[in-house]
Amino acid sequence: MSAGQGYIANTTGLLTLTLPTSIAVGSTIYIIGLGAGSWRINQTRAGEQIFIGSVFSTAGNTGAAVSNNRYDCITLTCMLNDTVTPSYLWTATSVISAGINLI
Repeated sequence: MSAGQGYIANTTGLLTLTLPTSIAVGSTIYIIGLGAGSWRINQTRAGEQIFIGSVFSTAGNTGAAVSNNRYDCITLTCMLNDTVTPSYLWTATSVISAGINLI
């Protein structure tokens, strides 16, 4: 995935996307569910997490956000880019869904 880009998940099976390895604070990405398949956003870095309100994914490259429904949509904004730790924190600034799982 790239900063400032949107992705339309129009597949019949699971579409797996990966967060960018380098990103500036304030950068956004978004995913729009369209096809019958769901989507999954994988984390790539140690310390990286995705927050939806007060719920958050597992830190590191085993964490992910997974859609449950065909038309699930999410916009993520990078709120911390600490290249020393390294920690990349993402917050959902928009969610249209009946439930997105954070792993």
